[in-house]
Amino acid sequence: MATYDLDEQEQLDSLKTWWKRWGSVAMLTLAIVVAAGAGWRYWQNRTMTQSLEAASVYQNLTQSLAANDTKGARAAGAMLIEKYQDTAFAPRAALLLAKLNVVSKDHSDAFAFRFLDLKGDVLLAQGKPADARAAYQSAFSKMADDNPYRSIVELKLDAMGGAAK
Repeated sequence: MATYDLDEQEQLDSLKTWWKRWGSVAMLTLAIVVAAGAGWRYWQNRTMTQSLEAASVYQNLTQSLAANDTKGARAAGAMLIEKYQDTAFAPRAALLLAKLNVVSKDHSDAFAFRFLDLKGDVLLAQGKPADARAAYQSAFSKMADDNPYRSIVELKLDAMGGAAK
């Protein structure tokens, strides 16, 4: 075995004492730092991958619009809005789809929630509360979160005892 002089032995004993007291805390801190770094890199990679996928779908949308392929444009736009709603491409796709609906004079999507709400009113007047609740739920789900009419449908659902989903 190697022989240590007194000063080296004191330093070694001091290190062993420190390690007994703080070693587990140091290892836990190191593990947390490594896990946080790995999590950060994963999140950045996932965000970048999602943005690239959304850009590809957006390119398909613009190419479909340029080729007057409304079916392909609607499919690509719906995918962007549903699957990639956290990217900057989703609101742009919603605007392009709205423009497509106006150009093709297809206003049914814009008023679908109003139709379902009115249907719920009629069903409620006919004494069919379960069907009315289903119509109100459908109307509520078709409305945008920032639609001011949403609170009215929510109030109707609350009055019927059905929570808005």
